Amino acid sequence: MHRPAGIGSGRDSQNTCWSHCKKRLDAPGYYTEYLQTFNFEYDVGPRVMLFNEFVIFAQAGGVGVPQQAYSHGGLHWFLLPNLQLDIHAAVGLNEAAADFFGGSGLSWRW
Repeated sequence: MHRPAGIGSGRDSQNTCWSHCKKRLDAPGYYTEYLQTFNFEYDVGPRVMLFNEFVIFAQAGGVGVPQQAYSHGGLHWFLLPNLQLDIHAAVGLNEAAADFFGGSGLSWRW
């Protein structure tokens, strides 16, 4: 099976950081929220990849907005070279985080 670009074989890890602005609820203006991840990926076979990641949502300038931390894992199943099914679940690691969430998705690269 042809792997999508960026998917290696064996074990991979990566670190990602995203940010965006959110409206403050306590005062006029906005604050910045940062999403930091560190993940591990492992190819189980030519069409299945498992992942586990540590996720942190951290805020700058948001009064009373606590940091959230999660352990998030799941699998990617490559149905076709440009079609992928995802299944994932996460557990909160601190008081501010949600206790549990999960979901699934279908991705088509074109």
